Amino acid sequence: MVMQLREKDILGCLPLLASVLGNTYGVHVRIGGSDACTDGNMIQLPSLPVDCGEELLLLVRGFIDHESAHIRYTDFKAFKEAALDAVTKNLFNAIEDWRVENRLAAVFPGCRHNFHELIHRFFVEDATKERAGERSPALSVLNYVLLTVRSWDVPEVSQPLGEEMTSLDTHFPGMRQSLDLILAQIRQECPDTSSAIHYARQLAHCLKSWKSPSQEEQHQESGTQTENTSASEKGSEASTPEASTHGTSSAENSCSPAGETEQDILSGIPSMPVDMGNWLGKQLEAHAAGDSGRKVEMAVEGSCEVHLLPDQDREKAVRMATALKARMLGMLQAHTLRHAISGRQGKLETGKLYRLSTGSTRVFQKRASVHKLDTAVHILLDSSGSMHGESIKLAVQACYAVGKALEHLSGISLGITSFPAYRDGKIGVFPLVRHGQKMTDRMQMQAHGGTPLAEALWWVMRQMFILRETRKVVLILTDGVPDDVTQCLQALEALRKTGVEVYGIGMKFDCISSLLPDTSSRVISRFEELSPALFEVLQHALLRETRYD
Repeated sequence: MVMQLREKDILGCLPLLASVLGNTYGVHVRIGGSDACTDGNMIQLPSLPVDCGEELLLLVRGFIDHESAHIRYTDFKAFKEAALDAVTKNLFNAIEDWRVENRLAAVFPGCRHNFHELIHRFFVEDATKERAGERSPALSVLNYVLLTVRSWDVPEVSQPLGEEMTSLDTHFPGMRQSLDLILAQIRQECPDTSSAIHYARQLAHCLKSWKSPSQEEQHQESGTQTENTSASEKGSEASTPEASTHGTSSAENSCSPAGETEQDILSGIPSMPVDMGNWLGKQLEAHAAGDSGRKVEMAVEGSCEVHLLPDQDREKAVRMATALKARMLGMLQAHTLRHAISGRQGKLETGKLYRLSTGSTRVFQKRASVHKLDTAVHILLDSSGSMHGESIKLAVQACYAVGKALEHLSGISLGITSFPAYRDGKIGVFPLVRHGQKMTDRMQMQAHGGTPLAEALWWVMRQMFILRETRKVVLILTDGVPDDVTQCLQALEALRKTGVEVYGIGMKFDCISSLLPDTSSRVISRFEELSPALFEVLQHALLRETRYD
């Protein structure tokens, strides 16, 4: 029977979890290296253990949720053009994180639980841990804004917020009232990134222009003298653009420039508070660096120089494909045609009424269940350096012949991918034929590089998951030992758990039998045997299981 993908199999497999979340949110997730980051288009996860624990899975889900929210809803162009300084940028991040997370949670309610759990862990459970710069009084202003915004969704944040409130009132009396006015406006309406930038600038202005009570008193005395000597000048100043800037709140107007005070406050902030997104990234990077076990390294789509097949090779492959297709059709007809059988229900068959005299009630006619192909087949072609010369030529011909034989068969979706390929120094694969596309004649290539089979398997698992076919079959063509046998075995086990059937053909070497059981693998001694062997393995895979209506 066809294996059903279970939720625990998805949650327990990092590449599959990343694929599911990425496809759900419409973003691309890459796994590999040591960094956890995003460039505004793609989310990068570091190499992490295959089987993640609950804590690590929470971090992965939270990081993908958080960064996906930014990719979907943050206007990176507006942010870049704003050219915010460090303080204003930190305030903007606090506002924008809250805004985009809530927008994502409104569309995908399931991620709200992830956000709330992470907010509670970071801002409540870890609140007592000393962080860089937290002894600075000026930092209480930034922390107050950050914790206030987070307390809107998780009330438990109010406890550490109260501590920052006390520090803020002690060192900067009167500032909190101005901040609260702006924060209230943010909570009521902050529809886009530009609004978040605007509010962040207002909050930063309150911090930079704050004056102590003694300075305020001196300012008032100076203002009184000025008023007595130039009353008419005061009226003129009230009409200047600086006093009536569009979009500036009353809270911002309550803070006026303070000369040296701005520099004094900012110099007291040795480093900015860490927001949740950065915290999540650092936690994932720490897990990647601290775990010495085998980790997931997923291949990327790289580049490879391919050319049109020579006419002679293509014609030979087409002749082979014609014979293979006729043979395959004959084998499949017995499994796909409906036959009439006798039964106890259905349409009355008068020619069988005599059975009633013998006590048999099988006098009705019904259609037998039909075998449904509905199968996605993906061929992974090893194009490593050991396949040079005639080997890669014959392997490509075999893949082309099988592809031409299968492309018009109903219920079969075919993909062909070669490995290795490279992009920006990363291990990659090169899709020759994608599922749903027609066969291409551009398949001639040169053999090169190693045998990163594990990375290719993680990549193909992600591709197979998003396909709609009921059955998924991966066929490996390789002539050597994988670069990382242990990770190959882990990838094969993950594929098995997720319902993907894997078969393999070892060309001249029997290393494939150490990765796959004898029933799923075959070894050939001559490359001339590859096309028939490839066809026989696929035939066995397609007809091995029977799925009934």
